[in-house]
Amino acid sequence: MKRIKLALAVAAIFLFGTVLNSCKNPTEGVTININTGVLKAPTAVQFVNAKKNATNQPVNFPVTIGGADAELVVTITNKIVFNATDGRIFIALKKGIVPSESDPIIFTIAAEIPGFAPATHTFRITKDEPLAVVIPVVEYANPAAGTSAKIQENPLAAGATTEAFSIQTLGNPGMTEQATVSIAAGTQFKDAGGNVIDAVKLESRVLNYGTGSNESLAAFPGGFNATNVTNENKQPIAGGVAFTTAGFIAIDMYAGATEVKSFSKPLNVKMGINKNVMNPLTGLKVKVGDVLPVWSLDDKSGQWAFESNATIFSDATGDLNAIFSASHLSYWNFDWAEGFCPNELTLLFNAVNYLNERYSVVIRSDKGYSSAATMSITDQLTTRFRVPTGNIKVVVIDNNGNVVTETPYFDACASGMITVNMPQSADLDIVNVDMVLKGICPNKPVNANISTWVRLYEQSKGLQQSYVVYVVNGR
Repeated sequence: MKRIKLALAVAAIFLFGTVLNSCKNPTEGVTININTGVLKAPTAVQFVNAKKNATNQPVNFPVTIGGADAELVVTITNKIVFNATDGRIFIALKKGIVPSESDPIIFTIAAEIPGFAPATHTFRITKDEPLAVVIPVVEYANPAAGTSAKIQENPLAAGATTEAFSIQTLGNPGMTEQATVSIAAGTQFKDAGGNVIDAVKLESRVLNYGTGSNESLAAFPGGFNATNVTNENKQPIAGGVAFTTAGFIAIDMYAGATEVKSFSKPLNVKMGINKNVMNPLTGLKVKVGDVLPVWSLDDKSGQWAFESNATIFSDATGDLNAIFSASHLSYWNFDWAEGFCPNELTLLFNAVNYLNERYSVVIRSDKGYSSAATMSITDQLTTRFRVPTGNIKVVVIDNNGNVVTETPYFDACASGMITVNMPQSADLDIVNVDMVLKGICPNKPVNANISTWVRLYEQSKGLQQSYVVYVVNGR
């Protein structure tokens, strides 16, 4: 029998704690009525190092909310200043907001975490229910399997390059692809306002995401389900698209201390293409001559945009590559796009004796689409995914990259709900504990059950390795 000592921490008293400040004055003589459920769709967001078992984790940093419905989002304490603590932030929708499948609330959460690539995740909220999301982010100095990073400094004169140079990503386990960003002599670098930045040094941060690693797929900024996306005519694509990727690159640059947004001359970007990538248009592995649509992502707003097409070619060594020109800085992706099923797919996990272990839950289609989410799986957990049309399967992968279980292929749009059966876990000495969480004001007639996020953690590990559960009306 395995015994684990758990500790409990209330993530926040939230609205209850805010209102109970009134208790400090016992002479007010007012009965306090508290509704701890006025905010909608409470959401727990955790940023984690994308590399499995990494010791360095995101800690404390500011977070920004962008996108079409950003003004509808608040912290769980009903504030509009967003900061992550111990890598977590708790947010919600404002009082009175009613999300639905026909009228979803869409926003993007973004963070610049010291030592890590910028993080971005777009939310599409369709129900007033608790949601816990894990966002893996890649550490430049210790990139996850399937990703490779390069940070490079080059001199500038009056804000321009004095000679041509290239930035090439290094190899890393779990990937065969390499990327090279080439910059011409005389290139000037501009800020968000289009002004040339007068600096003497350029710092470039290039991160290449391969397609053969689940860690890389889970860490793709923005994920593969694009909600805000425009086509070749700059028109919005209704309902968004599901991306099947052939490669992804994140490029960030700073001239002096100022973030670069555009250039006087476009950058030349060459990306390696994994030969095992399937072209969903042909149903075959990619080959020379295949055309790859090129898309850009604004990591602050979550806006995707079609940019151009690139054609696959073979270099002297026989490796496959594709080249595109980047006129502005953003994240760039080789993607084929397809539509979503009209309704989300619900997964129900049969996972007896499963506790606080993270797994990659991968949605794969028979046409090459693959999207991974990191989550803690417990028995009878339900979670929902937007999935592309066609046949898909669900694959669960552990921290060592081993497949734990997978479903057969099934029609994504016809299923509605699918049960994922996890194999029998180790025999645990589990004790069910009934707990009622209350807020008490000793000076007033208040004894209210609280709806809030609660963090559970092993005493030997501490809060950073905690997991969250949502308590409704104190239970």
